[in-house]
Amino acid sequence: MEKSIAVSIGHNPPRDYGFQKKGKAEYFYNASVAIELQKELYENEYIVYYPHGSLKTKVDMINHLFKPEIAVEIHHNSNSRKMEKGAEIIYHPTSIQGKILAEKILKEMEYRGFETGGIFKGYYRYDKTKGYFYFTSKTNMPAVIIECAYMTNADDFAVMNEIDYFRKMAHAIYRGIENYVED
Repeated sequence: MEKSIAVSIGHNPPRDYGFQKKGKAEYFYNASVAIELQKELYENEYIVYYPHGSLKTKVDMINHLFKPEIAVEIHHNSNSRKMEKGAEIIYHPTSIQGKILAEKILKEMEYRGFETGGIFKGYYRYDKTKGYFYFTSKTNMPAVIIECAYMTNADDFAVMNEIDYFRKMAHAIYRGIENYVED
């Protein structure tokens, strides 16, 4: 069986680099985790697709050009409440497979010692009145948004800047994906 995945890097330079802290943009962290994840996926015979452009363009590429088995989007969170911390994974509320994928990735993050905040139904900004996250609601396969850590939390930000953070986070995500595909 062919194993295929779309790995979307959150945000869209040069127009949007995401949140910035201490001269580093969220996009830098997102791309660095995605590159390490790509290495592991390739080493384990996955076909990896990288959509690019606006969010709508990315989703269109995933659905109509690539057609992978699953899709993930890599992000790092920010919040005005600096106490918010840990990885969070967002899935579409009607996607049973998306929820299972989210649970498996989160479990691997916890197993590898990362702080986690849980999995969430994909309402935009966690508010049901605002509708669903575009990425999880418009893709035609199980899809999750992976918020790896909070850039606005001092503890998370310190971990994000450790030398082996990108490799370790990517490995946790890879193991969760692999566990999902194997089941």
